[in-house]
Amino acid sequence: MSVLEYRRSIVQGLLTKQTLGKKRPSTQIDKNVKRRKNQFSLPQDVRTGNRGIHRPTFVKERRRCEVCSPKQIESRPYSKCMHCNIRLCINEKKNCFNEYHEI
Repeated sequence: MSVLEYRRSIVQGLLTKQTLGKKRPSTQIDKNVKRRKNQFSLPQDVRTGNRGIHRPTFVKERRRCEVCSPKQIESRPYSKCMHCNIRLCINEKKNCFNEYHEI
């Protein structure tokens, strides 16, 4: 991603930012249907839309990374996306946060 593309995605996210009081519409997920290993828990339009509001934050408790889990990689990061509330690795070795929001 070039600097220009990065800046455009930031501006686009800020221009389309929802108010903080509103929550995103919930998606209807059938609990009886098993999720395939290659699918993420959130739809693509939520993951890739409004890029300016997806920011990593660090928390005390650890849970499995959404990107590493289907690959059978044991990773329990302290970081998550503030908007998606999904645990994702973000460190000097791997950047699952970026991969999750660009697929």
